[in-house]
Amino acid sequence: MARPGITKNDVFKAATQLVGRGTDPTIEQIRGILGTGSNSTIAGFLREWRALHVKGEADSLSDVLPAEFIGLMKGLWQRLLNQSESKVTAIQQHNEQHVSSLNAELSALKLSHSLLQQQNEQLKQEKNLLISDKLALDQVVIKKDQEITSLTTYNEGLSAQITEKEYYLAELRRLHKQAQENLEHFREASREQRLFDQERHSQQLQNAESSIRQLQQELAIVTQEKLTIMHQADIMTHEKDALQKLYETTTQEYDKLENELSHLQKAQGESEHKAQFWQMEYEKGQKKIDDQNLMLLNLQKQIAILSQQLSATNEATQELKAQHKMLSHEKWEVVQERAHLMGQLKQMQEMIGIK
Repeated sequence: MARPGITKNDVFKAATQLVGRGTDPTIEQIRGILGTGSNSTIAGFLREWRALHVKGEADSLSDVLPAEFIGLMKGLWQRLLNQSESKVTAIQQHNEQHVSSLNAELSALKLSHSLLQQQNEQLKQEKNLLISDKLALDQVVIKKDQEITSLTTYNEGLSAQITEKEYYLAELRRLHKQAQENLEHFREASREQRLFDQERHSQQLQNAESSIRQLQQELAIVTQEKLTIMHQADIMTHEKDALQKLYETTTQEYDKLENELSHLQKAQGESEHKAQFWQMEYEKGQKKIDDQNLMLLNLQKQIAILSQQLSATNEATQELKAQHKMLSHEKWEVVQERAHLMGQLKQMQEMIGIK
């Protein structure tokens, strides 16, 4: 059914205009002149125009060409037109359907590619967040390691102090024991001189007892410091264990995040692989369209060649027409000459009869 504004008269005028330009009218050229119209509508009207045009030429040639030759040329021309137009129409319909299908596939591929890009961006963001968390955890682990090292150093210093205090306490006990031994020795050795040296020994004993009390006080202080240091060491040990557990937990979380990152990278690789696959499919579809367009161009070239052959046939027909006219003229001259000779012969016969 014709579109609004496209009539048979419009197609006939456009075809006549193209013939006046010396160009064989085609569907695309007529659509270019009219600016609209479907292939089927223009093709139907063009066939009618060609039929009328060929009929007019046949009528003009029927006077000088044999009917069999005219019928053969009309049949050949009509068959060429039907074959070329049917091929062009079928190829154009196939190309339109194929282009529509490829456009739909292209839209689906673009949508899938867009979704894959969004997923890829989301994966990259998640990866960056995981890397940031990993760096933060690494900083925490490094800080905890530094604290553990500092606490270990402090614990070693406290252990050294405890060892030094224990050594000093043992030395004080040794001195106290030696002082007691000396005291006993002095008691035994100076028993005879006790009266004489009583005051001096009493003073020495008081001094020794004072020293012992002082040493005992220092020993109590050292013992208290040792207990405090041991308590601090226990606290540090608990903190060290807690930090070790925290480090193990952090390591497990880091391994878990590393696994998740590996899965995300794998999913990203699969997404990129799918995107490459659909890109290849799109390129294949585009190649098919190019091949179909090349086939259409070849058919158009074949139609142009057939048109040239038809033009050559028309020229040959014109030459035959000219030859026929020339032969007709020669035949007329022969008839005239024959009539003239017959007249002369009749006159000679009459002259001979008179004689």
